[in-house]
Amino acid sequence: MRKILPILLALALIIPVTEVFAAIYIPSFYDITSNSMKKRIDFHGMQEKSHNGMKYTQWTYEVLDGKTSEYVGKYVRRFASSPLYTLVGQDGSNWYFTSKKAQSRNIRMLDNAFHFHVGVSGDYVIVNCASGVIPSTN
Repeated sequence: MRKILPILLALALIIPVTEVFAAIYIPSFYDITSNSMKKRIDFHGMQEKSHNGMKYTQWTYEVLDGKTSEYVGKYVRRFASSPLYTLVGQDGSNWYFTSKKAQSRNIRMLDNAFHFHVGVSGDYVIVNCASGVIPSTN
């Protein structure tokens, strides 16, 4: 008993200060179409940015075959038709979504309104994700 008591006390002190990282994985725009035979979408990278003191990541893609509206429509429909996400707003070629996944309660929303944003500018598609929202990679 004497040997177990210090271990239990150590665990009681360590467990409450352990930080749990919540993450929401969303489908990647790059995976919306097959790139095996012909490269249709090019991933240009991601950048960490900040807006009103809130950190977020910006994922940039370029559509190479001129079918930007077709691919973006398919991507947006994937989220809008899923019970895991809610379309909370649209402004021209910008769509704003929240997540209904259990982890979403631990993730601060951008502008207190959305978890991620999909925007189009010409052949470029931008996906802005609140800190903790990550496009899946295969």
